[in-house]
Amino acid sequence: MKETKEKTNEVTNEEINQKENAKTNEAKNEKNNKQENAKTNKAKNEKIDKQENTVTNEKIDKQENTVTNEKIDKQENAKTNEAKNEKTDKTQLEQTQTESTQKEEQLTVKKPRRKRRKRQARKRRGNGQGTMFFNKTRNVWVAQYTFGGKRKSMYQRKKETKKDFVARFTKVINDINQGTYIGKSKKTFKQILTEHVQSKFDTNKVSARTYRRDLETVKQIEKTCKNFFNLPIQKITVYHIREALPNFTKYSNNTIKKIYRLIGKTFKIALSDRLIPFNPMDNESIARPKSDKPDRPIEALTLEENKNLVDVLRKIDHKNKNVLLLQLYTGMRIGEVLALKTNDIDLEKKTISVNKTLTKDEKGKIIMGNSTKTENSKRVLLMDYKVQEIVKTSIERAKRDGMKEPKDSKEGNLIFYDYKRKKYTTPTEVNDYLKRLNNKEHIAPRIHTHMLRHTYATRCIESGMQVKALQKILGHKKIQITLDTYTSFFKEFNENELEKVTNYFDSKGL
Repeated sequence: MKETKEKTNEVTNEEINQKENAKTNEAKNEKNNKQENAKTNKAKNEKIDKQENTVTNEKIDKQENTVTNEKIDKQENAKTNEAKNEKTDKTQLEQTQTESTQKEEQLTVKKPRRKRRKRQARKRRGNGQGTMFFNKTRNVWVAQYTFGGKRKSMYQRKKETKKDFVARFTKVINDINQGTYIGKSKKTFKQILTEHVQSKFDTNKVSARTYRRDLETVKQIEKTCKNFFNLPIQKITVYHIREALPNFTKYSNNTIKKIYRLIGKTFKIALSDRLIPFNPMDNESIARPKSDKPDRPIEALTLEENKNLVDVLRKIDHKNKNVLLLQLYTGMRIGEVLALKTNDIDLEKKTISVNKTLTKDEKGKIIMGNSTKTENSKRVLLMDYKVQEIVKTSIERAKRDGMKEPKDSKEGNLIFYDYKRKKYTTPTEVNDYLKRLNNKEHIAPRIHTHMLRHTYATRCIESGMQVKALQKILGHKKIQITLDTYTSFFKEFNENELEKVTNYFDSKGL
């Protein structure tokens, strides 16, 4: 029984244990399940929290980054501006330091020089006497002086004693003070010549026509003086000029005179500029050559030819008629006649004011000159009744052709202007017309407009006019020009006058 009870108790205990174990396991499982669920939920919550935190953090980070970036940009800009300002300040400071350093260097350079001068035994001389010192580097004596506003130096030559060097330097100083010193120059003859010709034109000393003539003369000098035209002026000798003179003779005496005058002027300029010690043109062996061609005599119409021309002109009606008559009765140059304006005529005082001329510019174009051929050519001429009539008819013709009197009477209008073609009547046109008229009427073997001026002068000489009065009427600068121009006519006149005196003496038995 006991065994049975014990077995039964054992079975019951086992069942109880099993149940308890089952409950315990179930409890454990539930506990484990709960723990696992809790863990799972916790993990899920943590994951959700992480996601939410991530999103939130990202938003916060973005906002913070944006704010931070803006701050950084501001800070960087501020730093950049500060850097620029610092750089500018630094640059200015460096420049200031550089300038001050340069000044200090200059000052520091000058100071040793003073010491060096003492070491080199610099000898100061009186004012205008230059400076002399010994250069240890070159082992020579050096002299310094001022010439032409520039500081110049001269050095002791090889084997030259100090005494000789001092003597040479002293001579240079004396020459400078006496105005006889000649400095070295590379200026050529051509350069001085062309500068002189251009300067005269640029300063209104000559007209455009004279300027063109001077340029032609320069070309002729270049042809005749090839041996020295391009040489430095200091290298040209009397021999060079003497060698060139035979080349002049192929030109007329008038052209030779112009060539010789310009060459002489060039050397005079070089002498006055202290480029040469003397003018080689003053050498006794140098003289102006004579032309191979005979001089062309002054051409004037004879009394009979003069009458023929006047008769022909009175019969015709042409715009150039009165131009030619004015030349015959006043002796004006063709350019002066063609430049006359209404305000140059004073019919009450019976005068003509000659103050300008028709000429050519440097390009050969016909222009109205600002003055006459020369300053002495400006003059006032008296009009006789014939000239007054010529002037009146000329003004009337100009008005018919379209000339209108300007409001300002000082301005005036050209009397012989071609108002129909609106252009100047040129000297060439008038000269060509006179030649055509001569071919038709056979007035003289040869004729041109300038002959009419000479014809008037000849008639004045024949009438017994004083030379001084004729000089003023023709506008010559010197009376000698009048005498030289009309020598042959004066000689003939004087012979006739002498014959009158002889006849008078004979009639009185003297």
